[in-house]
Amino acid sequence: MIRKILVFASLLLVSSSLAFSQQILSYSQYSLNKYLINPAAAGCESYVPIIASYKQYWTGIDGSPTLADVSASGMFSNRAGLGIRGYDYTTGALSKAGMEATYAYHIPLNSNGSNLSFGLSGVLYQEYIDRSKLNLENPNDPLFTNSADREIVPDFNFGLYYYSKRAYVGVAVYSLLGRNVNLEDKNLSNTQQRNIFIIAGYDIPVVNKFSIEPSVFAKMLPTGIYQVDASVKFNYNGLWIGGGYRTNDATYVFIGMKKDNLIFGYSYDMVMSGLSNYTSGSHEIFIGFMINNSKPKLLN
Repeated sequence: MIRKILVFASLLLVSSSLAFSQQILSYSQYSLNKYLINPAAAGCESYVPIIASYKQYWTGIDGSPTLADVSASGMFSNRAGLGIRGYDYTTGALSKAGMEATYAYHIPLNSNGSNLSFGLSGVLYQEYIDRSKLNLENPNDPLFTNSADREIVPDFNFGLYYYSKRAYVGVAVYSLLGRNVNLEDKNLSNTQQRNIFIIAGYDIPVVNKFSIEPSVFAKMLPTGIYQVDASVKFNYNGLWIGGGYRTNDATYVFIGMKKDNLIFGYSYDMVMSGLSNYTSGSHEIFIGFMINNSKPKLLN
């Protein structure tokens, strides 16, 4: 019985970490793929980006979270943007994998390239417990064998996004349905809080082929939990380097390059929370391919 209590205590602890981490996302290279945090950004680029990213959180800690993303988005008619995304988030024995499909409508505001877009995503995801990763005293315990280890959940995300040639600002609400996910006969309960994401940035030209892009990414939950990323990126002729600070979490640095139709980025997070005694940091890799990169974007 004591062993069983300890197992459930561990699961609840990991579940709490999973819920917090999933609902407060930390993409250090968020400015490179705004579609991940705002569905209305689908179609805002002049090309169709196909992007894959992978983040390993808290290297050195067994069972630390990993997040893999693959997405594509673009303008598929005069004002309609479409997007699709698949993702997998894993923490120890718990994981969340899903698909997202997006429609965005873009409205030109003036002849200088300023636009306003609205986006809605339909989401279907699965939360899952991998029992093979649990060290159970009795693997045939009815408490585990007769209870659910996965649940499939539908949801929706909505976004509003303004963008021009150099500036952008957007707000998005994720997990609109606020569903409650129950696993292991309701012993693990994870309520999907509505996320509010706010992003803004401006690319400031300095001299020929050199610009500075400050940006901010704020994440909030109705429970009062919030986190703010503030970063600055230095761009020169398809190359960039930069860094940022994430409240109550980490400082980070990143580098990247864009060559023809390819884009690549890497970031390293230096953890500043109490976890710093147990981890060497977090790593994020970003790679993408841009279709119709030379084609101008026209709205009317």
